[in-house]
Amino acid sequence: MAHCWICRRHSEHPVEELLKPLLADLKRRRAVEDCPRPCEELHSRSNVIWARFYRLDCGHYCANHVDHRCCGCRTEPDSESSTPQAHAT
Repeated sequence: MAHCWICRRHSEHPVEELLKPLLADLKRRRAVEDCPRPCEELHSRSNVIWARFYRLDCGHYCANHVDHRCCGCRTEPDSESSTPQAHAT
């Protein structure tokens, strides 16, 4: 499974460093439409980049809203029962 631009496993920078500028330019935060869980859709816009990504029920950020979990958690066999761990807020 390919990982999204946020969840990539092999990166010299932690996820927090990647998201810090995106969260600083956050323009919209809302609940994901028709989602019964507390997933949020986030829109960030600056002079350089526009991004849409999600803060999911697993507690992580991801570019995709699939099964309410990020790419990393979906690849872990027991991730459904694990507790959420927040990365950046």
